[in-house]
Amino acid sequence: MIRLTIMLAAAVLLTAVFWVMLAPAATTRAAEKKDHPAAAFNLYQEAKQLHKQGRYQEAESKYQQAAALWEKIFGPAHPSVAVALSGLADLYKEQHRDQEAESFYQRALTIWEQALGKDNPATGFGLRSLARFYEQVGRLVEALPLCQRAAAIFAASLPQEHPDIAITQEECRQLAQRIESSNGAGTTKYNGSNLRSPR
Repeated sequence: MIRLTIMLAAAVLLTAVFWVMLAPAATTRAAEKKDHPAAAFNLYQEAKQLHKQGRYQEAESKYQQAAALWEKIFGPAHPSVAVALSGLADLYKEQHRDQEAESFYQRALTIWEQALGKDNPATGFGLRSLARFYEQVGRLVEALPLCQRAAAIFAASLPQEHPDIAITQEECRQLAQRIESSNGAGTTKYNGSNLRSPR
């Protein structure tokens, strides 16, 4: 959970989704304004802390409030909304509320793809999150192509030494090996040495 939170934060920084994280103007005074983006960001931060503490019901409410406020400010297709939706998906995943988790991961991914582009790192993080969810629920064949897309995006868009490149490539290899072990299928072999971001 902590690693995923860090990765989501990195995606936001790379894409300038969370301008409030970068702007000194996001002061306490601004956050006190109910319709200010800083207020939504504070709600999201509160949700993350409650989530880490296992206070799921309270965290869910804060994520929902953050999503609703960002949607009110920016519209339903803004990447910031996707960040809150992804937080909700993580929460539902941990609670084994699988149908809800899948729905929110898919919604977040769709927003990132449409708002930022299919080759954006934020889209890569969304793909990997959905892939990890599918892996957790045993849908390995669905997980692998998402993981591979994420790995290709990271290889093309992140600095060469960025840890998420190697992490994601390794996750893809492990997925492919698990599929081969269970099916004996030779079509799932994965080689991350020639990654290209899909166009």
